[in-house]
Amino acid sequence: MSKRSINIQNTKKNGGYRDELKNQIVLTAARLFRTNGIRSVKMDDIVGHLSCSKRTLYELFKDKEALVLAVANYLHSLDMEKIDKFSLEAHDIMDIILESFKIQLENFRVTNPQYYYDLHKYPQVERLLVKHHNDLFNDILNVFETGVKEGFFRPDIDYNIMIDVFMGREQRVVTSKLYMKYSLTDIFKNSILVEMRGICTEKGLKSLDDFTKRNF
Repeated sequence: MSKRSINIQNTKKNGGYRDELKNQIVLTAARLFRTNGIRSVKMDDIVGHLSCSKRTLYELFKDKEALVLAVANYLHSLDMEKIDKFSLEAHDIMDIILESFKIQLENFRVTNPQYYYDLHKYPQVERLLVKHHNDLFNDILNVFETGVKEGFFRPDIDYNIMIDVFMGREQRVVTSKLYMKYSLTDIFKNSILVEMRGICTEKGLKSLDDFTKRNF
């Protein structure tokens, strides 16, 4: 075997190790950020939970914001993968909507609300959230339009307005720290589900009521 071949193999091996370490750092940071909030977790805390040096951590993530960005991307992708996988076996669009609600509720139950507030303190992450917001708007609009066709939602609603108002209110919950007064689960139940009832047909209400009984 030539020296060049050995060097290529070593590069691949080292690259694989670094990728695995990078994944482990993101997973560890995600757990700590969601449990304690982002601001209260130091880079030293993350190193303390891993078998790597602080120098290695900064080689993989130039600063804390880069790590927060990676975590936000990872958690968003994880939720999207869950929904996409469920969609392959879903019977209708309402099943997909309610599954996405279930995922969101599960996130609320394992995440310190401070995490959501802290996300907005990082400019790069804020830009990512805006992108996710814009992408989500179009996705939700398509979902509601499909729901109208399938008979779950009323056809006399301007869903562009409804989604804008809904998403603006969701952002206010975070920026005003309303979660300090009420749990995110209770806010979800008394805002999102109430608004959903207003746009549902009798067919949609049946599905929504079944979901509420199972999850609250």
